[in-house]
Amino acid sequence: MPTRIDRGVTRGPRIALRFDGQTVAAHAGDSIAAALIAAGIRVWRVDRHGRPRGLWCGMGVCYDCLVGVEAADGTVRRVRACTTPAEDGMTLHTDREASR
Repeated sequence: MPTRIDRGVTRGPRIALRFDGQTVAAHAGDSIAAALIAAGIRVWRVDRHGRPRGLWCGMGVCYDCLVGVEAADGTVRRVRACTTPAEDGMTLHTDREASR
């Protein structure tokens, strides 16, 4: 197993978000994609053909990492998981907009 390089690395405080009802631990400063991948979640979008999608380019170009973020009023907006910071208490949903 490779050695983990963490000497001199500092992380933000622990935060928690919810993805499809599951609590996901993250650190302040992590992207949504980093938090989901660290939790073992690799798929968070389904395309119009029902195919699973997740992180692809990692820099906000391809739109494969779209995820739904629920606002306090219950509305859900689609964001790129790779470029959107995770926030404490954030509620996320598998993005199924493209499959409708």
